[in-house]
Amino acid sequence: MDGGSEEKKVGWHQVTIESGEWAGWQLYDADPFEELAGPFYHRADREGRPQCAFRAEAKHMNGGGFMHGGAIMTFADYCLFVIARDAIQNTRCVTATFNGEFVGAVPKGAWSRVAARW
Repeated sequence: MDGGSEEKKVGWHQVTIESGEWAGWQLYDADPFEELAGPFYHRADREGRPQCAFRAEAKHMNGGGFMHGGAIMTFADYCLFVIARDAIQNTRCVTATFNGEFVGAVPKGAWSRVAARW
């Protein structure tokens, strides 16, 4: 799955946040879905490993008042991209299959973070 045959190339436009809670973090501004679903942020830790994070907002909640599973999976897919981005530069790719199991609820206002460890 290579993302289709459309000739338009979408770049990975990173924007560094200059102030506020997310100062020093980056986000991508070239993915319309992630702009709608996020914002999702990333940065490298002291060892250069990728970290991803976002703050759970009202728009991420389900009818029960906890984070919607689709929001969790969308964030996880973003994290997979950030972790793999160096290996997939200059290619077009999509997530072909992805499964998740949830072990707890995430409340509104929670700071959700994924850090790559290898």
